[in-house]
Amino acid sequence: MTPKKLIAVLSQGCAANFGDGEKLARALATQNPDCEITFDFPTEAPAAFYLNICTVKGNSGALKL
Repeated sequence: MTPKKLIAVLSQGCAANFGDGEKLARALATQNPDCEITFDFPTEAPAAFYLNICTVKGNSGALKL
């Protein structure tokens, strides 16, 4: 059995961003059923990495990430 490819979706900032991150993850899971979605910072190199940050409130920690 081939291990699933990892897709990391990290959201920072406002509550709306976390909701958007979950929507993005659902869309990615639908389009890529053979992939594993994580909301945590991955310990291994992911196949794709989505960083969703809030530009309105600003978050210097997110930008450093």
